[in-house]
Amino acid sequence: MKHIPLPQPGIAALLLLMGAGPGLADPAQPAADHTPKSEFHLPPSADQGRDPFFPGSLRLWAGPLKNSRPAAAPMNLVLNGLSGSATHRFAMINGRTLAEGEESELNTSGSRIRVRCLKIETDSVTVLAAGERRVLKFQQP
Repeated sequence: MKHIPLPQPGIAALLLLMGAGPGLADPAQPAADHTPKSEFHLPPSADQGRDPFFPGSLRLWAGPLKNSRPAAAPMNLVLNGLSGSATHRFAMINGRTLAEGEESELNTSGSRIRVRCLKIETDSVTVLAAGERRVLKFQQP
């Protein structure tokens, strides 16, 4: 194998590598930013411009957005029955039996909510459902 000597880098090559060559900025001076800035302006109407990503969309001129969250399902809590002795009462709410102080998840129309039975009286039950205090009574037929 034959050894070919490589030319030694000269001073000019070293200075170019270090950044001191012609046409290079002084490192002490901040470089001028020549990056073009993007600016987007919304035309006043769909006739005067369009969204380049969704050309057929009119959402930019449709007005304020409406709440897309569905309304909370109403809590349909029904007192089905009362039972137990005078000292230890039970209430059946939406098919689930609860004692005073007991907490459970109940099925309502389309959802499940956490209900705590606060007080059971002779003809009504006071519960805390989804942070709201409610008094349940028997429904009249």
